[in-house]
Amino acid sequence: MAAKYGPNRVMNTQDIIDVMRQLPNNAVICDPRIARKRKVTNQYNYIDTYITHKGITAQSTCQMGTYVIHPKRILNIAGNFLNTQNYQAIYPLKRETPRPLELWPVLKTEKNGPIARSARLIMEKPTSDVYQLF
Repeated sequence: MAAKYGPNRVMNTQDIIDVMRQLPNNAVICDPRIARKRKVTNQYNYIDTYITHKGITAQSTCQMGTYVIHPKRILNIAGNFLNTQNYQAIYPLKRETPRPLELWPVLKTEKNGPIARSARLIMEKPTSDVYQLF
């Protein structure tokens, strides 16, 4: 419940919509994770097509001038793909094997590290920081 509703919750779809509504028209969001997901139909393109209508695009390579939505917290679930702090690659989150008595995966959140590349903070939200790379 705390991971979804508490003060230290992880970013959800509505949070991404709120950020995208505040980005300028025709902005480019970079997220290396979309290289392994659907490149055309991903969360950012879907949100812009059906909700924000601002011509926002997403790409997997992070170049100067692109925007990064950097989550403040992440879910500590094994196999969850995350961006490296420099937004150059992705990695799967590894977790110790649960004890036999843990029948349900514990949905623990943990603080995400700071972004590790030259960027300017554009906006701060409860669940994310938004940067423009330079």
